[in-house]
Amino acid sequence: MKQQSPNPRILFVVNEAAFFISHRLPIALAAIDKGYDVAVAAPPSDHRNKLEGLGIRFFPIPLLRRTATPSSEIKTLFALFRLIRTFRPKIVHAVTVKPVIYSGLASQLAGVPRFIGAISGLGHVFLSSGTFARARRALVCLAYKLAFRGSGSIALFQNPDDRELFIQLGIVPQQKTALIRGSGVDPTVYDAGPPPPGPPIVMLASRLLREKGVPEFIAAAEILRARNVNARFVLVGKPDYGNPSSMTEEELSNAVASGTVEWWGHRDDMISVLQQASIVCLPSHGEGLPRILLEAASCRRPIIATDVPGCREIVLPGQNGLLVPVQSPEELAKAISILLAQPDRAAEYGERGRQLVIDQFSIQRVVQLTLELYTC
Repeated sequence: MKQQSPNPRILFVVNEAAFFISHRLPIALAAIDKGYDVAVAAPPSDHRNKLEGLGIRFFPIPLLRRTATPSSEIKTLFALFRLIRTFRPKIVHAVTVKPVIYSGLASQLAGVPRFIGAISGLGHVFLSSGTFARARRALVCLAYKLAFRGSGSIALFQNPDDRELFIQLGIVPQQKTALIRGSGVDPTVYDAGPPPPGPPIVMLASRLLREKGVPEFIAAAEILRARNVNARFVLVGKPDYGNPSSMTEEELSNAVASGTVEWWGHRDDMISVLQQASIVCLPSHGEGLPRILLEAASCRRPIIATDVPGCREIVLPGQNGLLVPVQSPEELAKAISILLAQPDRAAEYGERGRQLVIDQFSIQRVVQLTLELYTC
């Protein structure tokens, strides 16, 4: 870190290196091609060697996804401040709640010209209810407001609903916001032919959280199995114990043991996984703009999701999929039944979904728009 580079520097701050690789790596590589010196700050990770092999510096930071103690949070803030002051980036690009808040504050203290805080979804803080949740939400809103006080700060959103909410709450003025819909996918990579023969597979691929609608998916599968619908219901992913709404392994194992669903666990080969699916569902309670729905649509799969911000950006009812009310297993089961009973309609939805991704959600478009934000 002592060697100085003549190139302008970008520091990405994320809560997981794996998340950065899956959602932001193309942006970083495009920035390198443009002459930027790029680094990532994240908790220690086995992915460090991969990033450094791609020419991206990696700085481990003591960032805990769940709140531990006030002293540990202060330690994270000061670690980021020291890193930013030493690395001297021209741009700090942070993603998810803690990285955005702490990086925004540290960037102001260190005099960083451009800070981009990506709001990739409202998350558990905004989706949960109760007295404690309301108090915590008020505190987080205040922290966001302080994080975006810098003159070069931009709050980057994935859907217009989240942006409008932040503006209405007085967290950030409209002139300091930007909208780039999703993290994009490469349609030349995410492509798949018709599903294989056999019982159709209805799939939910995601972090296995209650807020992603996993309980509703399991309940919908139970409803359809009770009606003797000939289909397999598959969960792909793993619990995320850093999130308060995580499913437990016991809950998932019980659903498998009852014969309701299959659980394929975490998979890195998502193209081959999606190749096996006939329908992809995401009955989420709220999203930024879910990448899995972009991947599924790009792979010509009809998609079913809840009528919530983020999901309705990519699911156009009657064109490439269906929207259902949030937390409604019966309506989810009904939508699945419709597409299972009409394979030609499902195939038509898949083709339209792929064209929508090509036209509006390609990774090339996301990279171009993001690089434009780096100009300051």
